[in-house]
Amino acid sequence: MTFRMKRPATNAWRRRWFSLCLAFLVNAVVIAPAQPPEEEDQFQWMRMQFTETSLGLEVEGEKEIRSRKDSPGTMERSYLYVAPMLNLGMQGSIYHPNLALFNVRLEDGLSWQQQSINQPVGLTLSGTESKIRFLERYQTSLQLLQEKPYATRIFAEKDHNFRQFDFFNRVTVDNRRYGGQIGYTEGVLPFHVNYTRLEEDITGFTRPSTLRESTLAFDMQNERQNNASTSLSYMLDSYNRQESDMALQQGTYHTVNLSDREVWGRNDRVHLNSSLFYNRMDDSTVPTRNLMLTERGTIEHTKTLNSDYNYSYDNRSAGVSDSQGHNAQASLHHQWRERLNTTADVHGQTFENTSPGTSLSGKRYGLGWGSTFTRRVVSWSDLNLGYSGRYDLEQRETSGQTLMIIGEAHNLTDGVVTYLKEPRVVAATIRVTDNAGKSYTPLLDYIVVVQGELTEIRRAPGLTTIPNGGAVLVDYQAYLAPSDDFRTMAQQFQIRLDFFNYLMGVYARLNLMDNRGALSLLTQNITDKVAGADVSWRWLRAGTEYEIFDSNLGPFTSKRCFQSFSFGVNEGSTLSFDLDQSWTAFKDDGRHRTAYNHIARYNKHLTTSLAWSVEGGWRMERGQGFDQNLAIFRTGVEYVRNKLSVKLSYDLQDQDYLGELRQRHFFTLKAKRSF
Repeated sequence: MTFRMKRPATNAWRRRWFSLCLAFLVNAVVIAPAQPPEEEDQFQWMRMQFTETSLGLEVEGEKEIRSRKDSPGTMERSYLYVAPMLNLGMQGSIYHPNLALFNVRLEDGLSWQQQSINQPVGLTLSGTESKIRFLERYQTSLQLLQEKPYATRIFAEKDHNFRQFDFFNRVTVDNRRYGGQIGYTEGVLPFHVNYTRLEEDITGFTRPSTLRESTLAFDMQNERQNNASTSLSYMLDSYNRQESDMALQQGTYHTVNLSDREVWGRNDRVHLNSSLFYNRMDDSTVPTRNLMLTERGTIEHTKTLNSDYNYSYDNRSAGVSDSQGHNAQASLHHQWRERLNTTADVHGQTFENTSPGTSLSGKRYGLGWGSTFTRRVVSWSDLNLGYSGRYDLEQRETSGQTLMIIGEAHNLTDGVVTYLKEPRVVAATIRVTDNAGKSYTPLLDYIVVVQGELTEIRRAPGLTTIPNGGAVLVDYQAYLAPSDDFRTMAQQFQIRLDFFNYLMGVYARLNLMDNRGALSLLTQNITDKVAGADVSWRWLRAGTEYEIFDSNLGPFTSKRCFQSFSFGVNEGSTLSFDLDQSWTAFKDDGRHRTAYNHIARYNKHLTTSLAWSVEGGWRMERGQGFDQNLAIFRTGVEYVRNKLSVKLSYDLQDQDYLGELRQRHFFTLKAKRSF
C-alpha cells in the first residue's frame, strides 16, 4: 500500500491575502449601530454587525500502525496538527437589505503540522515533514434582490470535520463548496438554476480518497387546479474520484426527470400519474444509459373499492449490452370494515436482452391475488394474517453462451443473504454501482461469494461506504440456458400474534416458489420458512428469528438475534447496548458464517457545564475467507460555561481484515472563547 505525504496548497498566499484584506475591511468600516424601528428601512451604503467574535485552538494527533501477517515489517505514521484561530461572524447589507444581504463566518489562523512515516527498508516516502500553513474555514453567502421573484444566492464554504458512514467507519473530511442559485418564482413556469462545485478530501483508518465534482441543476414546476401539476428537472454532473492504490474513476452523467399529475371526475376520483426518467453516464470504464417511462391510473369507484392501471417501459444499456422491457398490470382492491383487504390483478411483461453474439427475449403473463386480515382475538391479543400469490406462464428464446444483466436492483443488509437473480454467474464480471451509476469498489465496499449455483453479494464488513440496507444496482454476466417454456406458482403466507398491547409477539412466514415445465432451463424451486419472536418493554427490545431456505440451487439456514437496552442510570446519565448476532450455514458446500456486532454507549452530565461520553464496539465475522476483527473505542469530555467551550476526544480503532493488521489512535482538542 502506498502512502503519500500531504503537499501544501499552491494558492495559500492568495487565500492569505484574501483574509487579510477582509480583516482590514472589517476594521476599516464603521459598524452601524442598531437602528430604531422607524429607521430600519433607510438606505445606507453598507450596514454590518458582528454576530460572533471568538478565539480558538485546535489540536489533532494521530498515530497509525500497519502490518501484514504474511510479510515482515511494520509501517508507522504519526501526525500532529496545532492551530490557534480567530473566529469572526458578521452579517449586513449593501445599500439596502433588499438589494444585497450577506452573512460571513470566518475561522482563520496559522497551523503547524508535522507528519512522520517509518516504513520497512526498501519502501519510499519514509521521513518527517513539518510545515506551517494558513488555516481557513469559512461559510459565506450573498443574497441579491431577496424580495424579487428573480432573487439570487451565491455561497462559498470550506470546512474540516468528520463523517460517520456507520458506527465502525468514521473518517475526516476536508471539503470546499461554492456555487449559486438563480431563478424566477412567479408566473406559469417558476424555475431555478443551481451550480455547485465540490472539492473533497477524505482521510481515515482505511480509505483515503479525493473527489472533485461539478453539478449544474435546473428545475421548474407548473401548479394547476385540482392538485394537478407538471415538473421538469435536469442535472449535469461531472466528477473524478481517486482512492489510494485504486484506478481513477471519472465520468459525466446527465439526469432528466419529467412528471405529470392529472385529476378528473366527481370528487377527484380519477388520478393519472405519468413520469419519465433518463440517466446517462459517460464513464471512464463502462458507459451506461437508462430510460424509464411509467403511467399509473387510479379510479375510486366507491369508498371501499378502487382499481389501479400501471404501465412501464424500461431500457438500460451498459457498454455494448442492452436490455428493454414492457410491463402492464390492472388490479382491483376491496376493503371490508378495515379488517379485510383483498387485491386481484392481471399482469404481463415482455423483455429483451442483447449482447454481442447473445440474446434473450421472452414474455411472461399471469394472475395475482392477495389478502390481509387484522382482528383483535381477545382483549390482550391481536391477530394479523396475510397471503399473496401469483401464477405466471413464461416463454424464453435464447441464443449464444453468456448474457449481460444490466441494473439488477438489490438492497444489502447485514445478516441477510442476498442472491443475484440469475444462476451460474461469471463472478469476475460483477460491477456494483449506486443509483446514479458511480462504481463501488470490490472487497472494500462489497464482497462476492459463490454459493452452489447462486452468487451472493453483501456489504464488506466495517469498510464499506454502502449504507446498511442501502440500494445498489448490479451488472453481471451469466451463462445462458437454451430456449424453453415453464410455469411459475409463487405464494407467501404470513401470520403474527401480538400479546398484551404489543408487549411481545410471535410470527411466521412461508414463501413457496414452484417452477414446472422447463426441460432445459435451470430454474429455482424454493421453500423458505421463517419463524421469530420479539419483545418490547420499556428500555428493552429483543428478538430472534430462524430461517430455513430450502432451494435446489442455494439452500441455507440462518439464525439471527438482537438485543437493545436503553435506560437512564440516574439523573443526567444514560446507558445503552445494541447487540446482534447471526449464524448462517450453507448446505451445499458446508460453509458457515458467523457475525457478532456489539455496541455500548454511556453519557453522563458530571456538572451543569461538564459532560462525559464513552462508547465502544466490537465486530467479528468468520467465513468464506473474509474473516475480520474490528474494535472501536471512543471517549470525550465537553465543557461549556458562559462563553467558553472545550471539547476533548480520543478514538482507538483496531482491525484485522484480509491479512492486514491496522491500529489507529486519534486525539482531538477544540477550545473556543467567545467575546
